[in-house]
Amino acid sequence: MRRCQIGAGYARLSGAEAGTTLLNQGAYELIHERFSRVCDFEEIELPIKHEGSFLAYKVRVNDGNFPAVIPEWERAPDVEEPSGKAKKK
Repeated sequence: MRRCQIGAGYARLSGAEAGTTLLNQGAYELIHERFSRVCDFEEIELPIKHEGSFLAYKVRVNDGNFPAVIPEWERAPDVEEPSGKAKKK
């Protein structure tokens, strides 16, 4: 089984089923480090025509708690904070 580096292999991974996101090893390491709390990963072997198998990872968002907050610069003056308190002017 071969491992491809970031930047290489994206065309090879583009044959995934609709709605499936596949990562190569380098991308997996970055995404897993930053988002493992909100993503589930599954290691798979992906057969590549004329090249054997590549290690790839299926990634999907899980049901973990990810409190998204609207950035200060994007809020309207009268928008309430997630805590229910009105923004000070």
